[in-house]
Amino acid sequence: MKKVIILILAMLILAAVTPVVAASAVCVTVNAVPIAFADQVPISVDGRVLVPLRAVFEHEQIGAGVRYNADTRTATVEKGNVAVALQVGNRQMSVSNRASGATEFVTLDVPPTMYNQRVLLPIRAVVEAFGYSLNWNSGNQTVEINAPITDRYYHDDGTWEDVEYDTYGNQIKWGYYDAGGLIFMYEYEYDANGTHIKSTRYNAYGLESWTEYEHNANGYTSKKTNYNAGGLISDWIEYEYGANGNHIKSTNYNADGSISDWVEYEYDANGYRIKITDYNADGSIAWKQEYEYDIYGNQIKRSDYSATGIIYREGYEYDANGNWIKQTRYNIDGSVDYWIEYEYDANGYHIKSTRYNADGSVDLQWAE
Repeated sequence: MKKVIILILAMLILAAVTPVVAASAVCVTVNAVPIAFADQVPISVDGRVLVPLRAVFEHEQIGAGVRYNADTRTATVEKGNVAVALQVGNRQMSVSNRASGATEFVTLDVPPTMYNQRVLLPIRAVVEAFGYSLNWNSGNQTVEINAPITDRYYHDDGTWEDVEYDTYGNQIKWGYYDAGGLIFMYEYEYDANGTHIKSTRYNAYGLESWTEYEHNANGYTSKKTNYNAGGLISDWIEYEYGANGNHIKSTNYNADGSISDWVEYEYDANGYRIKITDYNADGSIAWKQEYEYDIYGNQIKRSDYSATGIIYREGYEYDANGNWIKQTRYNIDGSVDYWIEYEYDANGYHIKSTRYNADGSVDLQWAE
């Protein structure tokens, strides 16, 4: 009888232990690109695949930001407006949307776990929290993540931007939307070397225009041709470069091939651009800009001229860390028109801008 009781107790104890199985045969792919696991392979817990925290979510095909707080044993995965927080041993996962301000709590089948001194997360729950789809291919033991490489950014006025990338990280689409749908959108095309060769613009009604790009042997843009929706050339620009690769001239042409205007660029010995001059078709100066720099390469002065003389000047100041902290606009006579001061937090992030009138009163103030 004692043997039977001992046997039953042993079975109960074994049943209470969560089986952890190294899923060494399991492969994980993102958009068909396999993920290499350097020092910790995925594991299986109660039929759920858990993966190393950083190997999957920092992969270039997903590109999420990952943080781990060892004190609270909490992992945070962030991308775009979504932040997912999980705690080792806790089945509750929070999903926060910074755009809407909403936070949702999801109960996990299995909690994150610490295994071989590595934090492992339940892959399906986290992947789906970002709107990606996941498929289990039992035939080849592969977790297949399909991640549309699209970021969405919301604005306070209810509009938003959608940005889409190809598997090489090239931006292939950018769209601007409101509640009524598309406002306008650009599509971008690249050649086999990843060089941008075409941009196409659409509005809510369809094709609006497109631009084609040509490049020289060094890969620099040598010509940009603009077409209207009917396929006719509207204008084009040709670019010239110096021996060191500095852009020294742009010439703008009308549809009939006549010159509209051209712009020349000058540089100092350090390669900093110090002058831009725009010329009319007859060779007269339309406008020009001049720039000055400090010994660190920070721009400290800009002067804008029309054909008849100075329009205004601006001065720029920086702190010891190189942060831009002040911009001052001067009138033609040298008196201050206004100035803007920029503030930063301890991490160097811009947090506040304040614009002052010439008399020192606050004109505008905004936070980043």
